[in-house]
Amino acid sequence: MEQQLKQLHGRLLLIMDEIHRICVDNNINYTLAGGSLIGAVRHKGFIPWDDDIDVMMPYKDYSKFCDIVFNMDHEWLEFKVAGRTKNFYHTILKAYDKRTTLIQKHTNEPFGVFVDIFPCVYVGNTRKRAVFEYYFYRIFAAPLLRKTVRYEDKNIFKEGFISFIGKLVPTSLCVSCIRWNYARLSKKRTKYSTDLDGLTKGIVYTDYIEDFKLGEFEDRSYFILQKAHEYLSSVFGDYMALPPVEKRIPHLISYLDLNVPYSEYKLNKDYE
Repeated sequence: MEQQLKQLHGRLLLIMDEIHRICVDNNINYTLAGGSLIGAVRHKGFIPWDDDIDVMMPYKDYSKFCDIVFNMDHEWLEFKVAGRTKNFYHTILKAYDKRTTLIQKHTNEPFGVFVDIFPCVYVGNTRKRAVFEYYFYRIFAAPLLRKTVRYEDKNIFKEGFISFIGKLVPTSLCVSCIRWNYARLSKKRTKYSTDLDGLTKGIVYTDYIEDFKLGEFEDRSYFILQKAHEYLSSVFGDYMALPPVEKRIPHLISYLDLNVPYSEYKLNKDYE
């Protein structure tokens, strides 16, 4: 497993190299986020047991990035997001390595090794307002996600209801509402910002996530937040402390093949 994880890290870095190149060439701001940002600060690279990379962009940069990548051809990299990709229901942009196959634990759908790219948006001048905007967004996003993702929720009635709504509501309507909401929120800078696809603990002061710098990541340099310490402390608390040994395990992968394109895997008669 350790060797497989190292190989996965290598593929993730290749994807991240391309994302970084596109952003630099087009003057687009981004930062490593979540566990990837912790890794950059604490380990100068991947958290050793981590199995993904997360990227966050201010919403205006995210929109510009989407316009660019959906109008370019790439030999082995492709981008998908609900509303721009047919039969795709994830609310965030995903960058896939077409040469690989990966299946996540919460879905049976095979795709390539990927990097998640999250938009970050203004959500209000009070934390109460910010939390309201977070849950308001979930009204549109939750039914869309249930079209493809399985969630294990203790409240089976709630989960069943959301999944039922997801089957009824057209994808186009969900996407239109999400785009309208992002456009509404992006009009005016506010005290708080967040990635609406994350958790409420991700609601932070806007000035934590406005400035960027190059930071070491493995043998590369990617952009991170100037105020990474303030951001990570606000979201994760003592982010420099290692978790218990039993939690130092990959959390994402159900199946991985770095040598078979997921398009070929789908055609295999064993995949039904």
